[in-house]
Amino acid sequence: MGFFEAIKICLKKYATFSGRASRSEFWYFQLFIIIIIFAYPLLLFIIMPAELLQIRGALILIFFIAISIPSYAVSCRRLHDINRSGWWLVPIIITSIFVIGSIWYIIWACTKSVDKNNNY
Repeated sequence: MGFFEAIKICLKKYATFSGRASRSEFWYFQLFIIIIIFAYPLLLFIIMPAELLQIRGALILIFFIAISIPSYAVSCRRLHDINRSGWWLVPIIITSIFVIGSIWYIIWACTKSVDKNNNY
């Protein structure tokens, strides 16, 4: 699966928390989010007139709210792909404050897919 195909699938399945997501689909979508996070502020400073720069914070907030749902959805589908419940995202998000959840989640996100039928 390619970069643009993964983004298209994730945005098409905007709030679909059922099913499975491959490693490439998950990681390409995460890369897309990181690119936007770094490129968006630069584009705002280059493209927007100085008078409109006051609303850039609101635009970034709107983007984060809009992208959070497909991000959680693809994360949930990725967990389903390794035969884990999507509800594992709740303790992972909470323990990410202490970095432990983030490390554990990255390990799971890098885990090979379960080839046989799974519970999800």
